[in-house]
Amino acid sequence: MSTANSSQLLLSSLDIEGLRPAVISDTTRLELDRYRSFRHFVRHGYDRDFMWKRMQDLVLDLPEVVALFRKDAESFLDVLTQMIRDLDEG
Repeated sequence: MSTANSSQLLLSSLDIEGLRPAVISDTTRLELDRYRSFRHFVRHGYDRDFMWKRMQDLVLDLPEVVALFRKDAESFLDVLTQMIRDLDEG
């Protein structure tokens, strides 16, 4: 994972103690990385003939990946909300 986008995914999956919890889980990171990788491959024109099977798998898996991301985002926002409450009370 050497690109800026993959680095952002990795950083988003790290729990930074004393600062913030992970924004997304490792599972979500790995799933999102499949889409990042495919986008990179297509965008840079490595193969003008799309790999239809690979694209089909990504399309079919999308609702599950969106659900994973939504769950992670809601959990992250819950933690941030609690952190704000703690600061307001302290």
